[in-house]
Amino acid sequence: MDSKDIYKVLDGERRYQDTKGELLGWSATHSVGDFIVFMQGYLNDAIKKGSHEAGWQGSLEELRKVVALGVACFEQHGVPERKGS
Repeated sequence: MDSKDIYKVLDGERRYQDTKGELLGWSATHSVGDFIVFMQGYLNDAIKKGSHEAGWQGSLEELRKVVALGVACFEQHGVPERKGS
């Protein structure tokens, strides 16, 4: 997959997350710490799936959620550019 295809999938995951949040009545704003906790939970799921399932598909599905949550965090709080790039 190239990055264009990856970003398309991540955009779809972000739309899903926003829709799910709206349906559940979640606040649209979370702290950076909240996002880190959410992401850690999905990383734990990825580790568990990777160690208990044949192949890595389940882990990759959890990582998609983690990366999209990182994007959501950047959307709400900004993303610092790498210095010296």
